[in-house]
Amino acid sequence: MALFRYIREQIWPLLRTLKIEPYVFLFFTCIQITEITSTQLIQDKICLFKYNRSAIYCAQINDEKSDSVEDNIKSEILSDLAQYIIYRTIISSLPSILLSLFIGSWTDKYIHGRKIILCLASLGYAAQFALLLWNAIKFELGICQTDNYFYLLLTE
Repeated sequence: MALFRYIREQIWPLLRTLKIEPYVFLFFTCIQITEITSTQLIQDKICLFKYNRSAIYCAQINDEKSDSVEDNIKSEILSDLAQYIIYRTIISSLPSILLSLFIGSWTDKYIHGRKIILCLASLGYAAQFALLLWNAIKFELGICQTDNYFYLLLTE
């Protein structure tokens, strides 16, 4: 009972004074943390499934020591990874750019417009993180190859 009173009297007024800054900080921190892990996941899938390398090779691909044959394969893997990341960035940025032209004025007209947009963005990223988690759990199911090019399923 004392805990609820403490929360109601001490914590709740503090939380009510906070505006958007802590939310934005946590939101972008989570996004950056998942960028690192999703990039590694994509690299591992490219290495294992497209280039049919061993798990040990793929785990040690970022080490400095390698010979010329391994350097060529490593170069190709990292090139494919960079190309995939560029496509992923373009695909995820274009809707944001186009929607921002219209959503900005809409949020100014409505009292809770900004909160709605932030909630929708959070739900979208939560869905993306859930799919990324599913993709990591079902690791072997997440890559397709078509016409000498590959794409990863359910990572974006």
